[in-house]
Amino acid sequence: MTTRTTRLRSVLPAIGLALVIGGCAVAQGNVVDQVLSRCGDTPYAYDQLMQTLRQLDQNDRVWVGAIGRSVKGRTIPLVAVHHPQTTFGQTARFFIIARQHGSEVAGTEAMMALVWHLAQSNSPTDLELLRRLTFAIVPIVNPDGAVEGGRYNAAGMDLNRDWAGRSQPETRAVEWAFRSWRPHAFLDCHELPASSSRAAYQQSFIETIADDPALDQNLTQMCGFLADNVRRYQTAYGARLNVYYDSHGSDRRLAHRHFGLDLATPSFLFESKTGAGHSLRDRIKFHVVGTLVIANLLAQRVAAPAVPATPTIPLPRVPVAPPVLTPQFAAQTDVRFTSPDRDRASFSQEIPLRVDVKPSADFAYLSLHVDGIMRAITDAPPYESMLSLEDFENGTHTVVCRAHDTTGRVIASAERIVVVNNAVAGP
Repeated sequence: MTTRTTRLRSVLPAIGLALVIGGCAVAQGNVVDQVLSRCGDTPYAYDQLMQTLRQLDQNDRVWVGAIGRSVKGRTIPLVAVHHPQTTFGQTARFFIIARQHGSEVAGTEAMMALVWHLAQSNSPTDLELLRRLTFAIVPIVNPDGAVEGGRYNAAGMDLNRDWAGRSQPETRAVEWAFRSWRPHAFLDCHELPASSSRAAYQQSFIETIADDPALDQNLTQMCGFLADNVRRYQTAYGARLNVYYDSHGSDRRLAHRHFGLDLATPSFLFESKTGAGHSLRDRIKFHVVGTLVIANLLAQRVAAPAVPATPTIPLPRVPVAPPVLTPQFAAQTDVRFTSPDRDRASFSQEIPLRVDVKPSADFAYLSLHVDGIMRAITDAPPYESMLSLEDFENGTHTVVCRAHDTTGRVIASAERIVVVNNAVAGP
């Protein structure tokens, strides 16, 4: 195992990390704002990032190592942050990767800001988090793509379509590191294009594993629990997002599906929306808030399950002001499908789903289910999505949309029967 690792200091997670606290204190307040204060005005260039990691490696809470090299021989770094008095195996472990696509910068910026904050904060809350949880972060999976400013690696491969076969040195390096660290959860940070015809790409989203009877119940319950908390906190911090869910039949070439479905680890995809109205700071905040929520809950449920599982990051204060207009709500929530507009419509490619909602005062969000498996959550109109047929066999399938209140109670629902007729050419 050690022959595969280039060391900047000591790199094997199995080695005890007996450290002492270094760095300066940070003013107390909202931890999200403190992390964001570590962000620069422009994204890290690769060489600058590597220089910064060498600087961080001098901090006694931080451990930096190289897990492999890219197609062009650039180092793929891993940085871990933990409390001085913990050793490998004593804490929960959260494994995070960013910038599989070289042009998607927000995940790298968020993770580097988080590392800086945790390395230097003397907040009792932050120190307690590090006593219970170790972060293992690969801040730049695709250094060649980052240097060129493109999506693909130097071999022309989309790394986030390579996880089934792992043909590239970058995906093989991350796989090895993941198995070495044996984490309790996995996160893959990405960004969405500024413009796209796909309904799922119109705003930020997270994706995880559905409550699927073909999958381990403990896995799906943990994914659902974490995703619901991430959604609530993201909304409180001003993000508009959808939540999408995978099933056992989903395409496993993507990283979060490979580590979630193949290796049975609670796994998440974060996608922050780029373009007008989505500043780099807002996109970084999206990744920071979600990461902190998952980290807090993992620390409580894995390392100390007797502690009530509630994120310790504060909810932002909402200023009290008189409403300009009093919203007019229906007496009760009503939902109906406008697409498909009838039962038993036949589809050979994607199925466009659109739902019309007349909300009551109790309405909070919609969930979408296919054949009893939850596939998406959204709280923002327009309520539309595109259902890919890759997961479904030919024949009839039941699509259900449910409206929920803030407690999760179902307050309205609509159903459509659709027919999949995806003819496949013969040999």
